Amino acid sequence: MKLPITRRYSLRVIIAMLLICFATVIFAESTVTAETAQNSIRSIDISTFRNGEVIAKVTLDQPLDALPVGVALDNPNRIYFDFYQVANGLGKNVQEAADGDLRSVNIVQVGDRTRLVLNLSRLMRHDIQAQENILLIKLVSVAENQTANTDIFFAEETLSKQLNSLQDIDFRRGAKGVGRIEVDMTQAGTAVDVQQQGDDIFVEFVDALLPGSLRRRFDVMDFATPVHTIETSQKGDNVRMIVKSKGRWEHSARQSGTRFILEVRALTDDEEELARKKRANGGYTGERLSLNFQDVEVRAVLQVIADFTNINIIASDSVAGNLTLRLKDVPWDQALDIVLQSHGLDKRKTGNVIFVAPRKEMADRELLDLEAQLQITEMEPLRTEIFHLNHRRVNSLSFEGMISKRGTINLDEISNTVTITDIPTRLSEIRKRIERLDVLRGRCRLRRGL
Repeated sequence: MKLPITRRYSLRVIIAMLLICFATVIFAESTVTAETAQNSIRSIDISTFRNGEVIAKVTLDQPLDALPVGVALDNPNRIYFDFYQVANGLGKNVQEAADGDLRSVNIVQVGDRTRLVLNLSRLMRHDIQAQENILLIKLVSVAENQTANTDIFFAEETLSKQLNSLQDIDFRRGAKGVGRIEVDMTQAGTAVDVQQQGDDIFVEFVDALLPGSLRRRFDVMDFATPVHTIETSQKGDNVRMIVKSKGRWEHSARQSGTRFILEVRALTDDEEELARKKRANGGYTGERLSLNFQDVEVRAVLQVIADFTNINIIASDSVAGNLTLRLKDVPWDQALDIVLQSHGLDKRKTGNVIFVAPRKEMADRELLDLEAQLQITEMEPLRTEIFHLNHRRVNSLSFEGMISKRGTINLDEISNTVTITDIPTRLSEIRKRIERLDVLRGRCRLRRGL
């Protein structure tokens, strides 16, 4: 049962209670400058389910701009992820796993890069999802003779390396002037490295080929987005894409099956000011306050912060204990994190509500929710849709990575139709892809420059 902390008492009663506990609350408007805190890995929680699936929950200080790309190796079996501009904040380099096919996790930091290595007892597929500052890595065992396509992919090193190939590069202007670059490839699970250097974004497609028709510089200034030019070239076994942008902007990248998507969004004046405040205050932007508590209940401190911020804070029944705290002129969100970290607590914010619970309880709750979502997906009814193509041949389209494990696809080259049976969410994604590729057939998607 959850106990909400509400503003039940008047300010006079709260002040009287704090005076009895020898605590004073001083609000300050002054500003200080702090060095920018580097993002770091704070915890790794591992859960094994009855069906053999393993989920590793990686908690960071801040959300990542782009998901790290997993690379699977054999002899021995392992999967590693490289986190750039992320430090190892665990205080250890090895974390053992209790049971299951995940034996242990190595965390190795070299400079500003941290490599996360999942040591496996057998070959496994992986899928990675992000929920704000939390990464969920799902591992599924693979039978030695299994060759069927699934919706989870992995990269693998072999003696005879098969190079992937870029098929298409599409640029469009999204909502609110977002520049969106979509790259279609022939294979899923390709490692893609995204790095920002000044006003340029460097995208490296590992072990990939670039067709001659795409080896050029594209001028997209007429689309009125932060992106001005896109230049692609072959660099050894890799394909390099250089995206040049102007103004104040931020970028995000994601990969789904055979598609890679890079979005560049212009920052508003308010967002730029917020980013400046984050850089100056180690990622925190809340109004500053000072706290001085002597052996006060954690729940009482949470109520003071709730009253100061006008945000509803809900604490689990298991939140307990006292603390002594003295903070001066710190953002309230940083003060909240300090209180939570001192008692092994974690938080999740939804709208104007913050839920607080012990870290393990929070992790178990989220893993149960994730498992429930996966079960719902597996039980969701299937639907069938028939798509007739007008400008493309059905054999020219690839749906690898878009069909779920329960889905089926049938191509009829005579009628030039595609019949797909799958869950509604996957059908919606496939419908959008077919409409985009079929309508844009024969049109120049990018204005080619010199």
